[in-house]
Amino acid sequence: MGLRGVGVGVHLDEHDVAGVRLVAQYVEAQYAGLGQRRLGVDERGREELVEPLGPDVNVYVNDKHPLIVGWSTVGEDEAMALIDAFNAAWNGHDLTAALDLCSDDIVFETTFPAPDGRRVSGRAAVGAEWDAVFAETQARFTFEEIFVAGDRVVQRWRYDWGTGHVRGVDVMRLRGGRIAEKLSYVKG
Repeated sequence: MGLRGVGVGVHLDEHDVAGVRLVAQYVEAQYAGLGQRRLGVDERGREELVEPLGPDVNVYVNDKHPLIVGWSTVGEDEAMALIDAFNAAWNGHDLTAALDLCSDDIVFETTFPAPDGRRVSGRAAVGAEWDAVFAETQARFTFEEIFVAGDRVVQRWRYDWGTGHVRGVDVMRLRGGRIAEKLSYVKG
């Protein structure tokens, strides 16, 4: 059976209620206050969702499991605008602009050393890590595909530096209208 959306005023069966309660507990754990009492009872005694679970949280149920789809603290248009500005800063070699679009506690995972890269945290440390890439003024990223999935953004890219290129993927997490995590992977 296909998915059906669970929104405000949609009547829930017992399975749906159990699933939405689990989702609400998860929301509460992730975003304080957003998962508090979201179920109500309609005039015929059926439970229903009486308010959204949180910002841009879409819950869908099927015959067996509730799913969270589109979890985000920013909308898709806002996420794409943020990523477009971030990518423009990279191609404009403007490190300050790129860092201004990141959270103070940004986490970056490098593509090297193989096989796992290195984890760098905090705006200053990430800026120091990115400095050499931004200094390569002939280098350029071409973004092959970008998509938003809730608070995640995935982009495929090609990085050309004049004498060669590499293709890769970034998996980013957004929080509070900023980039909170950038995990980079390359073919190689």
